[in-house]
Amino acid sequence: MQAVLLIVAAAAVFGSLGAAEVLQVTAVNAEMMHYRDTASNVILVTANKTVDGGACDRLSELDSVQNSGGLRERSPLVLHELYGLSVAAYDVSPGFAELIAGSPITDSGVLIHDTLAEQLGLSAGSRLETPEGPIVIAGTYVWPSDGRDARLGFAVLVPTPTTSAFDECWLREWPVSEDSGALLRSTVITESQNADAAQIRQANPSNGTNADFSGEFESRISRFAWVGAAAFGLCVGLLWARRRRVELCDGLAKGQSRSALLLQVAIEAGLVAVPALVLSGAALGILSRIHSDDKQFFHELWLIAAVCPAAGSVSLILGSMLGAASLRRASMYRYFRAR
Repeated sequence: MQAVLLIVAAAAVFGSLGAAEVLQVTAVNAEMMHYRDTASNVILVTANKTVDGGACDRLSELDSVQNSGGLRERSPLVLHELYGLSVAAYDVSPGFAELIAGSPITDSGVLIHDTLAEQLGLSAGSRLETPEGPIVIAGTYVWPSDGRDARLGFAVLVPTPTTSAFDECWLREWPVSEDSGALLRSTVITESQNADAAQIRQANPSNGTNADFSGEFESRISRFAWVGAAAFGLCVGLLWARRRRVELCDGLAKGQSRSALLLQVAIEAGLVAVPALVLSGAALGILSRIHSDDKQFFHELWLIAAVCPAAGSVSLILGSMLGAASLRRASMYRYFRAR
């Protein structure tokens, strides 16, 4: 019965410390995903009609850059579907169209904001009627009002070749690096008068500029949880050996070798440590699954959390062996009287 209680207690402590890791790592990951999903990792340079569109699109060839592309303001589009009202319109490079839509645009035509498309009952393949003639819709894009650049919130984007200069160059990178500003400035035509006035900013500054999630992960308080689990396991092992010191010394008095005693203690402690490891590991696996959206993150999260029960279980066995190694056969009578 005592062994069962010890298993449950050890599993509870190991599992609790591992759960702290799961919750804190999940919190850092959620913050990171929110930063990325709200386009806070999209950086842009503004330099009126002096951005080399080809150079801007080619930034996406770099390993750290996911997408890049140029944007240029154009005259608003007057839509018959809006009874002659106009909406903002922008010329965009092929790379920008991919950045904003999330995938390459293979069909010819314009991109329209999803809310505008929904209100007008339009979709890919539909036509927009303008005074200049009909415009085919190649697709829609999502740009929520969550702090992002509001200009694209209700607009039409017209894919354009990169032969002429653009007003802005946008890039989406992950992880965000300190070199993004220099990369963007490299797309500005240096001979232009606006080169020195080029400004760097985020597409969504509402989440701040600090994107050091790696540092936040490395400095989390719960990273020391495994130390607590190891200390608990070591103390339990030492106390367990101390409570059995008379029995263990009796074995030595009857001729049992020290190595045989340590092996016996390790096996007996393992009968407690291994079930505690399995129970807490299974519980942490369930908790990790609940807090993970994909298989890869689930495995990584579980492995991080499982360090706690693994360290605790190993320390429990080592603690019991250390406690047994400290016993002396000559002290058996004193141990007996103390009990």
